[in-house]
Amino acid sequence: MVTIDQAINATNALNAPHLATQPEFCVRVRNRAATCTACMDACPHGAILVEDNEIFIDSEHCTSCGACTVACPTEALLTTTPTRTAASTLVDTVAADSSKLAFCCSKAKLHAADDSRFVDVECLAQIDEALLAHSALNGASSIALISGKCAKCINAKAEQNIEQTIRRFRILCTSWGIEATLNQVNIEKSQSAASPNMRREILQELFGEVKNAAITTTAATLMPKEEQPKTLAHSLIQSSGNLKKGVPLRTIALSNDLFTIRDNVHGTWQTRLFGQVRIDTSLCTHCGKCSFFCPTGALVQIGEPPRPPVMGVSHEQLAVITHEFRPSDCVRCGLCEDICPHQALSLEDVETEKLFELEPQTLF
Repeated sequence: MVTIDQAINATNALNAPHLATQPEFCVRVRNRAATCTACMDACPHGAILVEDNEIFIDSEHCTSCGACTVACPTEALLTTTPTRTAASTLVDTVAADSSKLAFCCSKAKLHAADDSRFVDVECLAQIDEALLAHSALNGASSIALISGKCAKCINAKAEQNIEQTIRRFRILCTSWGIEATLNQVNIEKSQSAASPNMRREILQELFGEVKNAAITTTAATLMPKEEQPKTLAHSLIQSSGNLKKGVPLRTIALSNDLFTIRDNVHGTWQTRLFGQVRIDTSLCTHCGKCSFFCPTGALVQIGEPPRPPVMGVSHEQLAVITHEFRPSDCVRCGLCEDICPHQALSLEDVETEKLFELEPQTLF
């Protein structure tokens, strides 16, 4: 039974200013045993609640900072100002014309409304390491993150999320041999200096002779709400009897970008964006939960398990059952680990060479 408060929260979620939801990809919606709290942990205002297989967003407290969209491994939450596709397009436009690029907080007011030298975002917290890597690998060797009065901003608590993204990007650059510099500039702190021309000096330092290549984004409108199904099962289970699966755009874009420099690195890569699944064959009973609930389809079970599954049955006895896995589709959400009834699965750092294998791995 849906309570009045839940109904109000669901309505508020639809009215969240610049946030769209894809609940079918949320691991907590897909299975109650999931332990992911990434979006709730990232939200600086406590505006997100995930419980009882539902996502609730309090529009009164949501400020559209976008921190939750960066934290969510499956893109169950998406920013619409700009969308990832729009932001990537803007980045490509700028990087093609200059080796210097800046993402600018909408509240920084560094430039006039008609100044098109920046990629404007609602808050720098919605920039992730994948978009920064895309910028660097498409010509931007110098990247700046420009913010305004962070201390007085309603999104002040999101600053720690920005710092995490910067650290992750630098690790990514080190791991993959990407040569790019990233600077964070607080324009208000810089203006505290005596020079009345500080803004101009900062622009000159950051951009030099950068041409007007970037485009200022405008707020997108949320997609109209689809008719709500009667039950949660109807909303998640497709006509085929399977849960909807999809690889996030962030994952696809980063894989494509890293493919261009795949010969640069070897060994494992510590990242939250990709993972490697391991299965303990002595514990796995081929129940199929991991592959059924996997939100991206990275893990697939081939064949039908015995009914009922028998603990301790060797994989030789069940030779018709195999598990295939694609590291490039794994977003390390941890759902497979959480729901395995026998704790037969574990997630590890991925080996870079395996990200680009054409054929899936046969785990056993």
